[in-house]
Amino acid sequence: MTNNSKSNPQIIHKCRGRVRFRWKKLYHPHLNPDYLEAWLEAMPGINEARINPQACSVTVSYSGSAEMTEKIRQRLVCSPEESFSRKFPAPAKRKFVDAAAAGTIATVSPFLPIQAKTALAYATGISPILRGLDTLINRGLKVQVLDMSTIGLSLLRKDYNTATSIAAMIVIGDYLKQITEDRTNNLLRSLMSDPVEKVTVCKNEQLLDVPFEEVEKGDTVVCTAGEIIPVDGVITEGEVLINQTSITGEARPLHCKTGDQLISGYSVIEGSVKIKAVKVGSETSIKRITGIMENSLMEKSDVELESDRLADKLAPISFGTGAALFALTGDADKALSALTVDYACAVKFPTPVVIKTSMYTAAKSNVIIKSGSALMKIAKADTVVFDKTGTLTKGEINVAEVIPCAEITKHEILRYAAAAENRSFHPVGKAIIAESERLGLTIPDSLPDESRIAHGVCTSIEGKTVRVGSRHYIHDDCGIDCSCISNVATDLRKQGYILVYVAVDQSLAGIITMQDEIRPEAQNILEKLKNDGINKIIILTGDHRETATAFMEKLPAADSIYWDLKPDEKAIMVKRLKNKGHKIIFVGDGINDAPSLVEADVGVSVPGSTTLAKDASAIILTGQNLEGLLVARKTGKQTEKTLKGCFKAGVGINSGLMLAATAGLLKPVSAALIHNMTTFSILGISALISKRSPQI
Repeated sequence: MTNNSKSNPQIIHKCRGRVRFRWKKLYHPHLNPDYLEAWLEAMPGINEARINPQACSVTVSYSGSAEMTEKIRQRLVCSPEESFSRKFPAPAKRKFVDAAAAGTIATVSPFLPIQAKTALAYATGISPILRGLDTLINRGLKVQVLDMSTIGLSLLRKDYNTATSIAAMIVIGDYLKQITEDRTNNLLRSLMSDPVEKVTVCKNEQLLDVPFEEVEKGDTVVCTAGEIIPVDGVITEGEVLINQTSITGEARPLHCKTGDQLISGYSVIEGSVKIKAVKVGSETSIKRITGIMENSLMEKSDVELESDRLADKLAPISFGTGAALFALTGDADKALSALTVDYACAVKFPTPVVIKTSMYTAAKSNVIIKSGSALMKIAKADTVVFDKTGTLTKGEINVAEVIPCAEITKHEILRYAAAAENRSFHPVGKAIIAESERLGLTIPDSLPDESRIAHGVCTSIEGKTVRVGSRHYIHDDCGIDCSCISNVATDLRKQGYILVYVAVDQSLAGIITMQDEIRPEAQNILEKLKNDGINKIIILTGDHRETATAFMEKLPAADSIYWDLKPDEKAIMVKRLKNKGHKIIFVGDGINDAPSLVEADVGVSVPGSTTLAKDASAIILTGQNLEGLLVARKTGKQTEKTLKGCFKAGVGINSGLMLAATAGLLKPVSAALIHNMTTFSILGISALISKRSPQI
């Protein structure tokens, strides 16, 4: 975008709460008006944005002071590249005035003189005829060709009333389809707004209000009661009571103080804090969800593409029936009536409405579904594979006991283990560090060139080689004798404890026993999945056999558990199941789960997952528990059922219309009218069904 004022948006009309700009850049051949409208409406204070590429204008309705017009202009100037990245030119949008004019012309045409009637028929019919010719030449026999044929034959027969009426219904139908899809898109757009417009930042002991997009990492952000937290960061001063409902779904207010981490989107109920910004702008939690919603809004899912292909295959049925009727009977009315019955509409039009409405419904229940494909795949899945730690468990592992097996104290074992795990993001490492800090132990420095293997850590601490990890890592990989504690370890594993082995130089120093509580809802969720058509539930873990077996006994709804698995081995297990014909949902939370999340038919990340796990997932649960998995499954099945119902209703009704047309019971105008009415009835009913939250 240049700084030339002539190329910038220019105000051409302005009144209270409404402004219209003319902007030459809207002539851009790759303009994506839907994306630009959505991006504008994400700005706080903007109620609606409408772009007219042909008029090179954008009209914005807003609330607030007159200063908003300049802010809107600046937002247009800074519009993202995605606004001008459409592969093909966007089709022109119908306006209400177009539909009203077409309806008026069709109504008055029968009462006009023949000359005026003829002129109106050709004037209204030329556009669908040209569109049909273009479609026939470039895309083949599609629905636009049916429109062209019906209107063209009516004009040739000098049946001007029929030609005008059908042309009008095409315009009105396009307008109704457009506003239906616009309303559906607006549901998703409502989840895309920036958390705040202005952010209070403390710089040089002064409080400054800066735009959300200009906050930088390391800035100190100040939040007080009634404000939304705009960044992901750490509290450096103060304490607050926050409302976490909008992010986690948890109704209970959360008390946070100095040292606690906060994510964007929380609202402050009471108190004030200073937050050191760790993630800002597009990196924040709330904006990452917005990005997913933007992609969901703009991209066609596999099921939508498939419905388009099926609709294209159905168009020749109407054309062939009409041609056959005319050839056999010579009755043009029967042929034209058959041509107006379009099976494709009932197949094609409900799909995007149902998909996007269902995604919105799921999002309101703290389930972010990235695509319609994921929605349909989770409905068809027959096997769920869970990673154990942090998924079926709370991921809040606590140190239970430290058992030395050499002349070394428990505190020394903890110090060494904490130093080795000091850069770890694994729940086990975090628990060891937390226990050391609780006891007030000084954690020594470890060399930064530590090496990590799948099941353990090796580093140099105070001149000694310290290894921390599983028995497999310490005994099998590193060759350190663990026999001195084998009997004790076996008993502890049978009780369900997680065992972490600590070795100093070439001797085993001892073991740290740990426990991770099972999520209280886990067993109930697994049972409900079984009742909902899931045939097999499998758990994967890196734990030892005895620990895994003890865990399995606490979840009888699970079918099997596999232990001692490395991250790549978990992905291989998922691939093997897929190769056997199973449709897999993989549920995980950590960086190590990313390969499995990608390998599965549907990857689901649970609350508290790492960023990489969320990026690798097709579905993200943002609530506080696993209930979102059931919501996603039920929403998918409800969507599948709704789409099948639309297909059956559309094909059944249109088949009835086709039979009536063949029998001569319908005139072309009546056939077109009934066809359009039934199509939009199916659209409306399916949208209402999709807005209902499924019962879990």
